[in-house]
Amino acid sequence: MNIKIFFVFLTFSNDCIYNKFFINLISKYKYFDFIIINNSKEDYLNCGIRINDLYEFTGYQKGLEIIRTKIKYTEKIQIIFINDTIFRSHLKILVSYLIKKIIKYNKSNKSCIIGMKQKTPILMKDIVLSDYFLPTYLFSLILERKDIDKLYLFNPNYVDINILYKDSDFNNKNFLTHINNWLLPKSLIGGWYQSSATSRLSDAHFLRKKVTIFLEAKLQNFLDSQHIHIVYIPDDSNYFKFLMFLDRLYTILLKLQLRTKNYLMRVICG
Repeated sequence: MNIKIFFVFLTFSNDCIYNKFFINLISKYKYFDFIIINNSKEDYLNCGIRINDLYEFTGYQKGLEIIRTKIKYTEKIQIIFINDTIFRSHLKILVSYLIKKIIKYNKSNKSCIIGMKQKTPILMKDIVLSDYFLPTYLFSLILERKDIDKLYLFNPNYVDINILYKDSDFNNKNFLTHINNWLLPKSLIGGWYQSSATSRLSDAHFLRKKVTIFLEAKLQNFLDSQHIHIVYIPDDSNYFKFLMFLDRLYTILLKLQLRTKNYLMRVICG
C-alpha cells in the first residue's frame, strides 16, 4: 500500500522558511508535501476557533484540516509535525536523526502516533497516566483512511477554553506544582530554557505554556481513546544516546547563556 507523506511546520512568523536547516530539509525530502502554518495569522478551524486559541495544538489541527482536502483517494498517510521552536532549542543533528527514524516507521499497519520517549515527571503522572510521554515539538501520525476525517489532536470540548480552565486535571495540585517548578525554576540550569528564576514570564506567556504542557500531557491518552496507538522511537542505540547527551548539554548551555544575558540586562537597566 502506498503512503503519502506530509510535513506540517508550525511557526509564529515566516522566519522558518529562511532557516538553513528548514531549506535543507525541503531539499532532502522534496518529493513530500510541505505545509506551513503561521499561527500569527487570523485564521480559523472548521469548529470555529482561531488557529492560535490552543496555540500549537490548534495550529497542528489546521494542518490536519488542510491535508484532508488533499487526500480524497488516499488510503493511508503519514504526517510529520514540527514546531519551529525546535530550531532554537535542540541540536539540528538530533532533529535530522529523529525525522529519519520517524519516516522509517511508516510501514505500520495501524494508525499510530510516533515520537520520542520521554520519562514522565513524578508530578505529571496524575495527568499522563503513564511512565512515559511523547514531546510534541516533533512527532508523526500514521493514519488509515477511516481515521483521517474524524481525528482531533485535543479534546473538542476545549473549543470552549473555559471548559479547559475548569478541568480538574488542569487544576490538579501536582500538575500546578510541576508547572511552577518548570516555569519558575530555582536552579540555574533547571526548568524551561526560556524561563528564569530572576525574571517571571508575563501572565499571558505563563498561561500559554501551562495550556500547551497540559495538552501535550493529555495527547497520547486522548489519541488512544480514538484507537491511535503509540510507537516510541527506539532509544537503545549508542549513537542515539550520544546525540541525546549532546542535546542535553546544548540545552544546559543555552539556559546559562539566556539567563546570564537576562540577568546582566536587568543589572544594566537597573
